[in-house]
Amino acid sequence: MTDATPDDPVTPTQGPRQGRAADDALTGSHRDRFASHPDRDSYDTLAALGDPELLAWAVDHLRTALDTGTPDPEAADLLTVILLAQDRAAEAWEAAERYDASPQARVEVARRHRHTDPEACGGFFMTRAETLIGQRDRDSYTAAAELVALAAECLDLYVAPGTGETYVAELRYTYCRRRHLMAAFDARGLPDDL
Repeated sequence: MTDATPDDPVTPTQGPRQGRAADDALTGSHRDRFASHPDRDSYDTLAALGDPELLAWAVDHLRTALDTGTPDPEAADLLTVILLAQDRAAEAWEAAERYDASPQARVEVARRHRHTDPEACGGFFMTRAETLIGQRDRDSYTAAAELVALAAECLDLYVAPGTGETYVAELRYTYCRRRHLMAAFDARGLPDDL
């Protein structure tokens, strides 16, 4: 005999089937959210579920959207971020190139991919650094100095040790009259003599 009275609250118990159905509904809800509005938050929610198949679906969903829809730089950037979060830097590099990701996303991908493909990443760093130097402002010079350092590292890896220093020396010679750029190089610790 129990001591329960009719006024006592009843706590339902969930069996394995009910718990699985709730999990499936939650997963479906998060998947629908990502499908309708893919962004970093909706991806992070999917990632928190810890289902590798769901994460693979998210990548496939973005690739399909990018392949069949109009070019979307935000989706391209998101795809690169997701692939980097999954430690798939080589795929992120390919996706950044194929889907025309933003320069900021490409820089982040190249940072992570530079040891795998120093030639391609070094070329990208050099091109992007030249673009930033052409903007002729202190923030751009600071960002360019970081990319020049990365490009020099890549050159040392795929050409020969010391090639990076030669590259920096050539830039210093070419842009010697841009004192703020030279200051950014100095602040970054780039060599100033060869």
